[in-house]
Amino acid sequence: MFNYGIEILENTINRNNDICVIIPTFRSKKATARTVLSLISGNGKAGYDIVLIDGEGYDHGYVLEKAREVGFSDLFYLVLGRNVGAAGAVYAGQKACYECGYEYFVMTDNDAELITAGGIDLLVGSLRRYDIVLPTNIDASKQRLEDRKLGFHGLMHYMTISRDTIDKVGFVNHEYFIAMEDLDYVTRAGSIGLKVAAIQDCLYYHPMRKISLFYNPTIYFTLRNHLMYVFRNPNHVAKRYRLLSLIQLLLYLLIKAAHSVQLRDTSIIKTALMAFRDFMSRSITLDFPENNFTFRAADPRERGDWPRLYDLNKGRNRVFVMRGYRVSDGIGAHSCLRRSARCSGEKGR
Repeated sequence: MFNYGIEILENTINRNNDICVIIPTFRSKKATARTVLSLISGNGKAGYDIVLIDGEGYDHGYVLEKAREVGFSDLFYLVLGRNVGAAGAVYAGQKACYECGYEYFVMTDNDAELITAGGIDLLVGSLRRYDIVLPTNIDASKQRLEDRKLGFHGLMHYMTISRDTIDKVGFVNHEYFIAMEDLDYVTRAGSIGLKVAAIQDCLYYHPMRKISLFYNPTIYFTLRNHLMYVFRNPNHVAKRYRLLSLIQLLLYLLIKAAHSVQLRDTSIIKTALMAFRDFMSRSITLDFPENNFTFRAADPRERGDWPRLYDLNKGRNRVFVMRGYRVSDGIGAHSCLRRSARCSGEKGR
């Protein structure tokens, strides 16, 4: 299996605090540095360590330099021998930090920013009431005033746990690659009666609905990982969670069939078949058929159309691939994208 035997080339972890913030990164040093600097700005320079999990080692030097420029010294890293996806990276970091003796683990994507001042302390403090806590996305913060107990839901955006939870649930399942490891972890906890909640007084923002949701790599991993979750999950997951995942899988297949017909893009069907093939053969690929469409940033003269474009954050707007979308980061910044035919010879994502 692709993620087995994760090779660690370099490990600089030297625990200075009881709290570690685990951030995977792979060839995205500027986005990772922005997240790290935002974290330091909002949470001070003491009381927690930051641990980067750097696939192939391209990012940590740049991020380390930026952290030192603002006086933050408690930043460590693991360098992995290859890209093992977010699941493999978080697994490697979680396991290494556990072995190093940390008491609290905060795990996040490299492009999610915690915007509540002192958010790390709020999350760790909430472990007195719950076993797993997450902050609330700013888009939803005005809709709920009380902590929301979570069941079939989970995002690796500042997911916070204690050492005791790892003793009960284990580590993140590193077989998923890219997606589903967070949902798997939450439902494993729920299956043994642990309490999971989104903390309403701790907020973060993240480019939640990326336009990449429509492209073949996302299709492949969504299908493959749902199949793994339902039919080949090595962990204890309650039947109700498997049933919910199966329903989501069937709905997703219907939506992708509609996309393929609407766009006249047979690569979508080919990618779906690849996902089923690789699930059956217990293999994985990173070489996908090229979509015959792409999204491009709109001409500045067209930005006046932004209010009339489809909001990518609304689920109903993703049932079909529209010609244009507005994408918001949740705090006022937005972009406008329009679909077009892919130029001949252009390399797809």
